[in-house]
Amino acid sequence: MNDTPGNERCPRCGGAYVRRARRRSQVEVLLSALYVYPYRCQLCTHRFSAFKFGVRYTRHSSEHREYDRLKVRFPVTCWKEERLFEASATTVSMGGCSLTTLSEIPLEVGQVVRLSLKPTHTESLIDVEAAAVRWARRDLETEFAVNPRLMPSESRVVPRQMVGLEFLRFGPAEEERFRRFVRSLLVAQQQER
Repeated sequence: MNDTPGNERCPRCGGAYVRRARRRSQVEVLLSALYVYPYRCQLCTHRFSAFKFGVRYTRHSSEHREYDRLKVRFPVTCWKEERLFEASATTVSMGGCSLTTLSEIPLEVGQVVRLSLKPTHTESLIDVEAAAVRWARRDLETEFAVNPRLMPSESRVVPRQMVGLEFLRFGPAEEERFRRFVRSLLVAQQQER
């Protein structure tokens, strides 16, 4: 997870969960020739630069992401305008999440939805007041594969929608609760390695 030589720490929150970020400008490209690289804290989202003398990075395909995606499986309630539907989160990061749903309510790139995340059975809902759809696709899936409460004989083929969302605004105090949840996932992921 921490792909920074020397175990770089975030200067804002002191967290050790940082990763090298994509260079955004010509200035950052030039600075990298002088061993100054951009980083992003996976918890507080702070972007910063750090000097790493003698370190040269090779470009990886995962570099286009600012945040690590963490695999999860928990229920999400979504509102598109005034219409409610249920979904399941499949990945999360401080920047957003991906969902899978069998809802007939179509989601299109650019739309904004509201979410209630239920990451654990013990914690109350985490409200995301606004999340933008960044990608969406539909395919056919058997309902049994997505809803394990059904018996195979009860299943039918239904359209499944997969959606990538960017978090735009959390409810009051919700972002800190979500940050604690992401921190617990990062710690568990690091302990598995």
